[in-house]
Amino acid sequence: LTDPLFLGLPLAGTVEVHTERREFPTFLSRDYGVVASVSKDWKHGLDSTVGYAYEKSDADNVEPRFDMAELAERVSLGSVFTRWALDRRDSRINPTDGSLTEIKFEVADDSLGGTLDFNRITGRTAWLFSLADRGRWVLAIGARAGVIVRRSETDVVPLQHRFFNGGADSVRSFREHELGPQLQGDPAG
Repeated sequence: LTDPLFLGLPLAGTVEVHTERREFPTFLSRDYGVVASVSKDWKHGLDSTVGYAYEKSDADNVEPRFDMAELAERVSLGSVFTRWALDRRDSRINPTDGSLTEIKFEVADDSLGGTLDFNRITGRTAWLFSLADRGRWVLAIGARAGVIVRRSETDVVPLQHRFFNGGADSVRSFREHELGPQLQGDPAG
């Protein structure tokens, strides 16, 4: 749900409700939550967003051959965030040239309604190059990165909030979510 003139100002107010079920090689993640945000389009493709997110999540069916009980707990996440994006693509629907760069800063804290305390920074960039025939052939190059820093009350970052690499959208020579730290031969994020 989006209001393009939030409070009569040139801001977009958005409320999202989501649910997600994802299968990882070592566990099953279930999340549901709500995000409320306000966005502003600046000039030349720059936009910014600030918001609040609340989410409940759990990790089920954790691989039984190793003990990950402390990583597989049901948690709630209350966080505030800001996101900045620079969109220089020639089209948002079917881009053939340009770039998209985004960075997001998030602070999760128990005072915001959750059980986790951490700072998370994520970023991504994608570059598109039209090779020939007015966009019929497009070369796309992209990268994503992120860092989570635990704070105060959070001893470990639960499985469902860790970063996992591998698969069609990241490092294609590895199976889905199988690149990175391992615990007894299985991905641990």
